[in-house]
Amino acid sequence: MADCRAAVRALASEMLAHRRAQMLEHARNEAKQSTFAYSRVKIGPAVEAAIAGLEWGFWQTAGDGHCDTLPHVTDSDDKLFDFLKATSPVSDYNDDQLGYYAPYTTSRTRSSAIPTTRCRT
Repeated sequence: MADCRAAVRALASEMLAHRRAQMLEHARNEAKQSTFAYSRVKIGPAVEAAIAGLEWGFWQTAGDGHCDTLPHVTDSDDKLFDFLKATSPVSDYNDDQLGYYAPYTTSRTRSSAIPTTRCRT
């Protein structure tokens, strides 16, 4: 399992450190083809957030039984983006997706009774 964890982290690192522009271009193409809009969260930060969530997404949706299906860091940009799309989609940050959760997050934020502290002298 440690090897699998390291492989998923290596993929995320590769995408952020060396293929950010390529992942962004793939996301832009996907947005054009699917008419996804990114005005709440711009597409660049959406790509970064999706990649940052790659490890969590992998363990939540696939797990160690799928370690043998991981792409290699040397695979094509297309293959890495397909893995990202299947595991931690950039499209999760498009306006429609975020808008779906807006009432919940707004309500949750307003109703959470976060205590304030006061300084007593």
